[in-house]
Amino acid sequence: MTIDPAIRTQLRERPYWYLSLIIAFALISAVVADIDIPALPVLLALPLMPFALFAVFKGMSGQKTYGSLFAIIIMFVLAANFRTRSYADKDIDFQVALKLCAIGALFVLSLLSIRRIFEGIHIYGLLSWLSFLVYMLATCAYTINPMPAVVAVISLFGGFLFVCYLCVHFGRASAISIVVTAGAILWVGSLAVYFALPSLGRMSDWIGGDFVETWRLQGLLGSSNAAGMSGALGLFLVMAFYARQPGHSRLLASVAALSALACMVLSNNRMAMFAIMTSAGMLYVLNRGFAHRVLFLSAMALLGTSLVVLFADQLLALVSRSGSWDEIMSATGRTRIWSVVIDLWSQTPMMGRGFGSALYILPIHPDLFRAAAHAHSLYLEQLFSGGIIGLGLFLCSIVITFVVAWRTRAARECALMVFFLIYGLTEPVISGPVSFPLIIMFLAAVLILQNARPRPLFVGSDRITPLRAGAVWVLAGERTQ
Repeated sequence: MTIDPAIRTQLRERPYWYLSLIIAFALISAVVADIDIPALPVLLALPLMPFALFAVFKGMSGQKTYGSLFAIIIMFVLAANFRTRSYADKDIDFQVALKLCAIGALFVLSLLSIRRIFEGIHIYGLLSWLSFLVYMLATCAYTINPMPAVVAVISLFGGFLFVCYLCVHFGRASAISIVVTAGAILWVGSLAVYFALPSLGRMSDWIGGDFVETWRLQGLLGSSNAAGMSGALGLFLVMAFYARQPGHSRLLASVAALSALACMVLSNNRMAMFAIMTSAGMLYVLNRGFAHRVLFLSAMALLGTSLVVLFADQLLALVSRSGSWDEIMSATGRTRIWSVVIDLWSQTPMMGRGFGSALYILPIHPDLFRAAAHAHSLYLEQLFSGGIIGLGLFLCSIVITFVVAWRTRAARECALMVFFLIYGLTEPVISGPVSFPLIIMFLAAVLILQNARPRPLFVGSDRITPLRAGAVWVLAGERTQ
C-alpha cells in the first residue's frame, strides 16, 4: 500500500503537531475515566470508527480478507453473551442492540449474493429449508409474544442465508476456516471468563432451594448446554473437516480442538458427549471397510452392554449427577415435560401454538417448574410451536438433505447432521435466535446441498409425469465436486 507524497511530507514536517494531539487525547481520556469510567471505552473507540467503517465497507463489497474478518465478528456478536439476566427478560439493552445490528448484517451480505446462492445450492434442498423457516415466521402471528419470536425467526432465516453466502462466496474450505476461527475465539474466551469471572463463566442452578454458582462452564455461550454442544460440534468440525484441509493452520487447529474439548468437558453436557461419539462412530462406519467396521462397532456395543450389567452402580455414579437411576430413566426430569407438551399440543395439533410460545406457557404450567422454558426435544419443540405442519416441513428438509448426502457420498457432513438429530432427542436446538451451534448445523446442511445440483427435468422425454416430477423433487442431485 502506498501513501500519497503530500501526506508523507506533512507527517515528516509536522511531527510535533501530531505528538501534541496524541498527548491531548490521552489527557482527555484520563479526565473522562476519572469522571465517568463507562464513557471511556466509547471515547477510545471513536478514533477507530473510520477504520471500522472502512473494513465493513470492504467486507460487504466482496473483498475476501475484510469479508472473512467481518463474518467472524458477526458470528462472535451473535453467539457471545457478556451479561447475565433472566431467561424470559426480552428488554433491549446494548448487547441486544449489537445482536440486532449483526442480524441486519446477515441479510445485507446474503442479499448481495442471493443469485449466486440460488445458482450454487441444490435448489430443492434450499427451498425445503426456506419453506420451513417461512412457516416458522408465519406461526409468529399467533404466538403469545410475537415481537421476540419474529426477531428470533428472522435471525434463523438470516443465519441460514449467511451460511449459504459463506459457502458460495468464499468456497467450502474458507467457509469452514471462518467458522472454526470464530469458534476458537468463543471457546478460548469462554475458558478465560470461566476462570477469571466465575459469575459470568459458570452456570448457576437451584440446589437445596438456593440459587448457587456451580462448577459447570457456560462461558460466553450463555448456558452450559450451549457451551457443551458448541464444544462438541467444534471438536468434530476441526478433526473431521478443518484438520484435513490442505494448507490448514496447525496452530489454529490445535487451539480450536483443545479449547473446544475443554469447553465440552467442563460444561458436563453428557448428551453432547454421547452425540459426538455417535457421529464419530457413524463416520467410522461410513468410510471404507463397511462390513468390518460394523462388526467391530457391534462387538464394542456388546462389550459396553456387558460392562453396564456387571458394573451398573459404579457406572451410574459416573453418568448420573445425583447417583439416582430415576435421573437417567426420566432423562433428568424431561419425561415429565414431554407429557405436558404432548397434552398441550393435542389441543392445537395442526398449526401448534406459535414459535417461542413454550417459553411463556410451560414454566407457569401447574405440573411443571420455572426452569421448563422449552420442550427439551427438537421434535417436540417443532410440534409444539408449528404443529404437524411445522414438524413435517422440518423432517422433509432433513430427509431431502440426507438423500442428497447419500447420493453424493457426503459421509462427514452426514455424520455432522446426525449429531443434531441425536442431540435433539433431549434438547430443543431450534427454539430461539440463531446461535453458534445452529450456524454449524446450517453449515453441515449447506455443505451437503452445495455438493449437488438438480438433475434436468427433461431426461429422454418431453413429458413430465407426476411420478417422475415427484421422484426428481425428492431424489434429485448428482456429484459436482
